[in-house]
Amino acid sequence: MIDGRPAILFCETKIETGCNFYRARQVALEMLEQDIFPCALSRDLSDKDFEYWLDKADVIFTKVATVKLFEYLKTKPMEKKVIFDMDDNIFEVDPFNPAYEKRGVKNVDYHLPDGRIVKLRDGVDGFDIDENRANLELYAACLRRSDLIITPSPVLSGFL
Repeated sequence: MIDGRPAILFCETKIETGCNFYRARQVALEMLEQDIFPCALSRDLSDKDFEYWLDKADVIFTKVATVKLFEYLKTKPMEKKVIFDMDDNIFEVDPFNPAYEKRGVKNVDYHLPDGRIVKLRDGVDGFDIDENRANLELYAACLRRSDLIITPSPVLSGFL
């Protein structure tokens, strides 16, 4: 309760992933159905409504670190409680992981079993080390701003 009313939860679920579906959207929908917690789900909102519910919410639950969200949180330093859900260590992505293209910060050579070498080079085919570093800094800043970080395993929590 906040000022005699139920706290309002805003679930940032615009990106369609299995994790968002099972660990955010389904939980929020169940809370709404059982009238446990008033919630808004960003997936269902226009940009205008997104900003409205972001302002109205007392608690923000997110898996996604976006510039828009971080800039918003900077304007509301302590007014909003933020719960950040991390299910991967995005700061140490293996070059063989497809996510390396968006999280990698070094040029790499893949040596395939058939003898071919596949190279990821900065500025080639969408691989951008500076952009990846900036995105990782954004994630780190959002994590530092969070009031609570949840993970699915103790191993991952050790990295954070």
